[in-house]
Amino acid sequence: MEIFPIKKFQQEQDLGLDKIIYNRGVRATTTADLLEHMDALIFDLAPSKIFINIGSNDIGFNVPENVGV
Repeated sequence: MEIFPIKKFQQEQDLGLDKIIYNRGVRATTTADLLEHMDALIFDLAPSKIFINIGSNDIGFNVPENVGV
């Protein structure tokens, strides 16, 4: 989620975490965009865990369900 302020939370609050959390949200990214750029957006960081929230832009842009799969 592009505007989720995780960096601010990490700097201003003690979250008790020993890991860095990256928010790789990019405005207007669709599922097809994510699939095309997963290496640069996600895997180049070598994350230990991944949480993905994707699909709401597909709905907003009226992308058919079978596109990008």
